[in-house]
Amino acid sequence: MNDRWIDAEALARFAAEGTTLHRIYSEPGTWIERCGDDLLLCVRRTDEVPVLQRETAEWAAAIGFAPTRLFVKALQQQPGGEKYVLLAGDAALPLDSVATEGGLRYRIDFAAGYSNGFFIDQRENRRFLRGLPPGRLLNCFAYTSSFSVAAAAAGWETTSIDLSKRALDWARANFRLNGLAPEAPHRFWPDDVRDVLRRQGNRGEKFNAVILDPPTFSRTKQGKVFRVEDEMPLLAKQAFPLVEPGGHLLLSTNCERLAPDDLLAFADSAARESGRTFARVEVPLPSDVPADQGAQSVWLRVS
Repeated sequence: MNDRWIDAEALARFAAEGTTLHRIYSEPGTWIERCGDDLLLCVRRTDEVPVLQRETAEWAAAIGFAPTRLFVKALQQQPGGEKYVLLAGDAALPLDSVATEGGLRYRIDFAAGYSNGFFIDQRENRRFLRGLPPGRLLNCFAYTSSFSVAAAAAGWETTSIDLSKRALDWARANFRLNGLAPEAPHRFWPDDVRDVLRRQGNRGEKFNAVILDPPTFSRTKQGKVFRVEDEMPLLAKQAFPLVEPGGHLLLSTNCERLAPDDLLAFADSAARESGRTFARVEVPLPSDVPADQGAQSVWLRVS
């Protein structure tokens, strides 16, 4: 074992905070995530799998952790392809389960295809949002709405937007898992974020926090291509007027072609156009996710 693996002390810290969604191993191009009682091995090179499977078993034995199953996910596949293969464990068990972050419960599904429903690298951003004074949240590209769950549990009124009705049904299930009614003051809109931002801006709506965490690439049912590096500047310009003075805006992406400095440049242009100013708020990176292996994010306090 080496320092790429978390140790027993780190595992105990996660347990103490009610978190069973975290990484246990990281190196460039390869990482292993804990998802409740299961482990997920993410690789770009499938020839590494046998060695990593053996080392994972050695780590688990040394640290006193007994995973129920081990899955592998081939990172080179494109969205829409089948992603998860069971390497070890009982194939008869249901492929969906429940795992936790900060005491909150989230549905995980290894039969869901491209993603199992949860992005571990956004943990500190969710923690930061959860710690802000409650207000109105606009969660764009919400997917299964983990940001909305974290906010709603802290007393926020949430609006979650995603093109996928299936993702928003999953979001409602996550709300119910946490004893949160997926109804007013919480809203789930299956719509194009760009259209929603435009309409909300025309109506003069304001929110205390806006989350912009778009996919790197997607395609609408009409065949229109979405690339985050092309779309983020406009999204930022649409979002700035919607933030209450003193409110917060998160710009985040997993696109390897964009860095925090690029996000700040988009924000600077958007702020100037909308006549607003902002200050960057420093939020720590997750301790288990190296800086170059997770989402690139900037939090802004908008004046």
